[in-house]
Amino acid sequence: MIRIPLAIYLDSVLMFGDLEKALWVALIAGLSDKLDGTLARRFGVGVSPLGRALDPVAERIFVIIVFYTLIQTILSNVLLINC
Repeated sequence: MIRIPLAIYLDSVLMFGDLEKALWVALIAGLSDKLDGTLARRFGVGVSPLGRALDPVAERIFVIIVFYTLIQTILSNVLLINC
């Protein structure tokens, strides 16, 4: 469930334009998702009904926050350039 707080942190990092830090946060989120999936499939570690339900929700929240922030940042930059 670390991806939801990381998504919120990534949102603020992207809004402030620190792209290098945003890349590292996104990589950590991706690696944690990969590790979580690998442990769940191979060893059955952390497999619970709640985990099965929340994992896709966490992924969707992460993607929605990142896309929303990127679109908002790109649009604000385009509007500032055109003014």
